[in-house]
Amino acid sequence: MAGETPATATREGQIYGKVVASIFLCVAGAAALHWQGAIVGLIVGIAIGQWIDQRISQPPEEKDTPAPTAVYDLDHEANRRLAGEVALPFAALAQALGKQPAAAEGALWRFYRDGLGVAALGAATAREALGAAGEIPMAVAVERAAALLPPERRRPLVVALHDLARDLGAAAGPARLALHEAAGKLGVAQDEETAIRAAAFADDGALDYRLLGIAEGASDAEVRAAFRSLEAKLQPDVIAALGKRAVELAEAELSAARGAYDRIRAARGG
Repeated sequence: MAGETPATATREGQIYGKVVASIFLCVAGAAALHWQGAIVGLIVGIAIGQWIDQRISQPPEEKDTPAPTAVYDLDHEANRRLAGEVALPFAALAQALGKQPAAAEGALWRFYRDGLGVAALGAATAREALGAAGEIPMAVAVERAAALLPPERRRPLVVALHDLARDLGAAAGPARLALHEAAGKLGVAQDEETAIRAAAFADDGALDYRLLGIAEGASDAEVRAAFRSLEAKLQPDVIAALGKRAVELAEAELSAARGAYDRIRAARGG
């Protein structure tokens, strides 16, 4: 009716089902079992009518809508936590190279998108996660990330960290040590790590300069100074506190840096 309110319609709707069902079952019960059947039919009719009235008076959008669950919230929280833990190795690597964690923002959000396949974790999430990372050793950072990463996502993380080192212009020294440590803790075998490293630092004519951490246009004095600085950092007595394996790796990196330095000098006629 024109002046009928939803509340009035609901109250009226809650009567019709009980009346119809009780009359019908009362008559049917009386026909079958006389007055005893009429009483039973009346009671059953009222109960069935009550259920019908509730269904009729329920708003249409509520009838077939499943009860809300916490699944979405749980997924969102899990993604938020994963984003924060995965950010730690990126922040640790940037710090090992003397950079602010923010320098890893682009590499991190690309890993969210490509390595994890979670497009919702974008640049803003990466910025926030790196800002909250604080100072953390690479070993601890990788262990925390690995605890949440499924096995099939661990190699892509190693690839992403190598790409970050390349983007920051660091192929050797502290970067090499940090990358090797990360690969080991993520279960990536040494030969596979070598292949990842080769792909990240492909020889495009500039690898020798990247090994020394300098631009191709650096002066002879800058080339020499870069090698001397790297040489000082990779001396066995400096690395000894990190363990035997670190010393062996530093020696290999120093050999690679020396070879790069010699090739640059030869190419420049020096």
